[in-house]
Amino acid sequence: MKDRFDKRILDILEWPLIEEKIISLCVSDSAKRLASKLKPVPESKVKVQMKKISAMKDLIQRGNAPQLSGISDIGKGEFSALMSFFRLSSSPLPPKE
Repeated sequence: MKDRFDKRILDILEWPLIEEKIISLCVSDSAKRLASKLKPVPESKVKVQMKKISAMKDLIQRGNAPQLSGISDIGKGEFSALMSFFRLSSSPLPPKE
């Protein structure tokens, strides 16, 4: 853990709680072992992924939705849920009290 993130950072990220939740969702012991080895993604990689996601979001908002015909693991109605998420994420935040 020390090689990438110190304990303070992991606590700020609430990593122990996230890790516990992920492990609780695992069924097999081997899955639990693998889940316990997960570590947060470094900030540099998060920034790259956020740029990609933002670009995809912009395309979708402009009406240029990506072709999903070749993707087999999206369930019925899940793309609609994704679009709802994008609408919510682009709405203004409520004022802070």
